[in-house]
Amino acid sequence: MLTWLSLPKGLLRARSPALLLGSLCLLQATTGFNWSAYFAFGGIFLRVKLGLSVEEIALLVSSSFLVYCIIQFGVSLVVDVGVRVVGLRVMLLRSPVLYGLGMTILVLGSSPTTAIGGVGLMGLGAATLPLMLAAVAASTPKGASGRMASLLGVAYVAGQIVALGVGWFLVTGARTDTLFVVLCVIWTVTAAFCLACLRLEPGSDSRQVSLPSAFAVEMRRSFGALWHSMGEPRTRALKVIILVAGVAPVLAGIYIPLYLIKLVEDPSQSAGYIAASTTLGYAMASVLTPLVGAYTDRWRNASIVLLAILVLLAVIAAAMSQTTNPLAASLLAVALTVSGQCLTMLQNAIMLAHVPHESATTFFAANQLPFYGGLPIGLSLGIGVVGLTGSLGNALLVVAAMFGVGAAVWWWHVAHNMARRSTSG
Repeated sequence: MLTWLSLPKGLLRARSPALLLGSLCLLQATTGFNWSAYFAFGGIFLRVKLGLSVEEIALLVSSSFLVYCIIQFGVSLVVDVGVRVVGLRVMLLRSPVLYGLGMTILVLGSSPTTAIGGVGLMGLGAATLPLMLAAVAASTPKGASGRMASLLGVAYVAGQIVALGVGWFLVTGARTDTLFVVLCVIWTVTAAFCLACLRLEPGSDSRQVSLPSAFAVEMRRSFGALWHSMGEPRTRALKVIILVAGVAPVLAGIYIPLYLIKLVEDPSQSAGYIAASTTLGYAMASVLTPLVGAYTDRWRNASIVLLAILVLLAVIAAAMSQTTNPLAASLLAVALTVSGQCLTMLQNAIMLAHVPHESATTFFAANQLPFYGGLPIGLSLGIGVVGLTGSLGNALLVVAAMFGVGAAVWWWHVAHNMARRSTSG
């Protein structure tokens, strides 16, 4: 049960812990629905709407998400300040409101510029994961970190599965635009639910000061705390993994549907391959990630399992880049989706195992900064490769290389820790 939230502005007590947990899971599920619909069917939607080629759509989808990521990175720098000044509730409520507005602009717009602008506006509502993890960490024993990390992951995956099912039904009926109208409605419902149910009471040490004065003071405190947390030795290698390999599943989620569209020209057939492979991958991940989380909690071997997952992901992505059979590519996409979800869960579980409860929000914000900063870099690399070579397969090779670099860094980290324990023992 979530009762106390460890935040810099004093403890925040949930008036209804069940509703708080429900709000977090609903927000995660709607976010999963949003990005699953955009990455799986956004290419088809924009291709029909704007009349562009697959390669042009690939660049548009990548460019719009690049703008989103740059804005998200800027927001991530001040999310800790926002919590200190205006509170957790406001910082969480901005997410469904701004996502809904951005999706509305995407649906109503009629040019690549409006598509980029709508997705960019969503970036202002991003960077909520550190807040959710801080809320969970405040009420969760570190020995259950894997199970709790998988809970938020399952909520996200549930939204993705629903999006794929609804999307496949609508796209095969040539009603792709209806899917994104439905998404606008879902964001409105999510915002209304969170507004009504996400109720938090301020702690007893909340200070009554003017907003400009509070913002300036907390900005200095927050940046100082973030800088200190960025250099924390226990999670230094994990930050590198999040920077490089943690970004790769997002890039894979962009380029795999586009790769399948390239392999299968018929929109209804390509939508079927995309929906089937992604739904199966998410369904399997929703079952396997909690099992992997429970396994690593029991045996305390999250680091070893993370290394194995990174190696597996590198092999899968490299194999997919050379595959021209849509069925084989779909099966590899299933394996990559499951392994990518496990990677994300393990990263969060390791963070939950090391979090200092007195500064949870700052800790998670610092550890997610490499992800928010790495996304624009990775996307720029992918856009450059597609633009120069015209090959989506080469973009998948970039993804494989990112997993490979992550595996090499994490192997060094694990080997170093084992050698140090052996010496000290």
